[in-house]
This record gives sequence, C-alpha cells and structure tokens, in this order.
Amino acid sequence: MKKKIITALTLSFICLPPLAGQDAVTYTTDISPIIYNNCTVCHRAGEIGPFPLTNFEEVRDEAYTILSVTRKGYMPPWMADREFSKFLGERGLTDQEVETIAQWVEAGMPEGDPALEAPIPKFAKGSALGNPDLTLRVDEPYKIKGSNTDEYRVFVLPTGLTEDRDLVGVEFRPGNRAILHHGLLAFDTTGQARESDASDPLVGYEVFGGFGIPISPQAQLPGYTPGAVPLRLPKGVGIKLPAGADILMQTHYAPWPVRDSDQSGVNLFFADEPVERYLKTRQMMPFDLVEEDTLQRLAYQNVSTLSKNSPKNSARTFPAGPETAAILLIG
Repeated sequence: MKKKIITALTLSFICLPPLAGQDAVTYTTDISPIIYNNCTVCHRAGEIGPFPLTNFEEVRDEAYTILSVTRKGYMPPWMADREFSKFLGERGLTDQEVETIAQWVEAGMPEGDPALEAPIPKFAKGSALGNPDLTLRVDEPYKIKGSNTDEYRVFVLPTGLTEDRDLVGVEFRPGNRAILHHGLLAFDTTGQARESDASDPLVGYEVFGGFGIPISPQAQLPGYTPGAVPLRLPKGVGIKLPAGADILMQTHYAPWPVRDSDQSGVNLFFADEPVERYLKTRQMMPFDLVEEDTLQRLAYQNVSTLSKNSPKNSARTFPAGPETAAILLIG
C-alpha cells in the first residue's frame, strides 16, 4: 500500500502544470524587445554589427553567441563602469534582461506567438542617428597602396554653408570598414586645407597624425572608431559650425596586403532650437584618464562630461552651471 501511495504522489507531482507567473520565456514576448531596443541599431544592414539581428531566425541562429557576450558584459559595448556613474548615451542590459536571455536559450529558444513580437524601431537608412540635414562624402574613392603599411589621409569636404549653423550631431560614415582603422573630424575656415588638397594629385592629401594645419580645440569634432555609436547632443547644447567651413576627415588605413578603396562620408545634424551652451572638445589619451591631475583640472573648470570611452572604474562626472560649456572627452 505504501508503494502505491508513493507512486501516485510522484506521478501527481510530475504532472502538475507550471505555477502562475512562470510561463516559458519566448522570443516574441520576452526576447524581441531586448534585442530590438539594444542590439538592432548596430546589427542591421549597413551598420557595424557583423551579423543582423532583425527577426526571430537571425537571433535564434546567434543565440549562443548572444548569451555568451551578454553574460560577460561585452555587449552591448560600454567601457565605463555603469555602477559607478552615469553618462549620456549609456548602453547596457539589466541583470534581469541577461537572465531572461539565458532562460530562453536553455529552454530551446521557442518563438512564441508572432502576433506578440515587439515592433522594430524605425531606423533611418545610412544613419544611426536619424535623417541628417546635410550629408557630405569624399568626391571619389581613395585607393590604398595595399603594401602592408599604414596610410594617413585628410579629405576636405566643403559644407557650402552661407550662414553659421549649430550642430547637434556629427556622424562619421565609414565606407570600407575592413581597411579603415579610425577617423578624426574637424573643420577649417582658413582655406589652408583646401590648398593642401589642391597640391596633392590624388583625392585628399597625405599627413601623419593630425590634419596638417593648426586646428583649435573648438574646431575638433567627434570622430570614429570601430564599434563607436555617434552621439546626439542633449537639448540646448551644440557645436558652432561657421559659414563656409570645410569639414576635414582624417582617415587612418591599417596595413593591408592588397589594393582596396574607401569612400567615407559624414552626416551633419543641425539644431532646430536655439543653443544655450556650446560644446568644447578635448582629445584625451589613455594616460590622461589615469592622471589624477587631469581629472582635478576638469573638476575645477566646472564642466559637464557628456561621454567618453574609458577604462573600467575611471568614469567621472563634474557639475556645470548654465553659463559653462560642456566637454566631450574622446580617446
């Protein structure tokens, strides 16, 4: 009799339905909003992500990779310690979102009801920020030598502006990500860059490191490194772009064994409302971020730190009054 009772109890336990609130995790209900709102901006056609994540099949095929990189904190990419301080444009998943992905993978990656799938945000084609007000591109492709040596080139992009404009977004658009190591941006109002361009028989002109002409800190613009997401400035903050300015695009092509070409460009976004504070930029190298004197000087200047790529545990924020400019730290 005891054996029968034990057997009956065991069978009853196994056949019990899932407890309320413990429904299986599915792609459409639980995973799609996480992916579409955190990953698809880069993982879609024409953007930096090495594979698209725009539907169930694409996400399922990369599920184990997604699980690994989210558990390790590699993705979404964000170098600063999110538990230490907050920055504009911060990216990252919550612990619950990471756990939800893990539960979905362990459950066999079920799709769920397609009618419950989250909508994909409407992304502008050819931009991670939206529809630009002005798009500039190098006139013709630049052909690298393909001799396994570094190449540095500055391209001059006339804006044709007849009046000063306030920039609220600058987006470097790489033409050939395979060979482009990084890119720097600035603007020139002196015409010196045009003269250097005219003296070189090829498109653009060759220069190592900088732009080949004096560039003031106020003329430096956010550049490009692989994986970087362009920054749209907060309301009331802008960059003054003078009438007639030329955008300078300094590109570094990494050593490459065969001849190839690149034709990069830049998207500019202008302010629709008056700007109250103008952005100042300071290019910081890794050693600046561990020098306490550098951080103290910034603190004494009473500025706002908008964004930076920094080693973990070195993030800082500083107060700013309405009359002071913000600083974009790039490194």
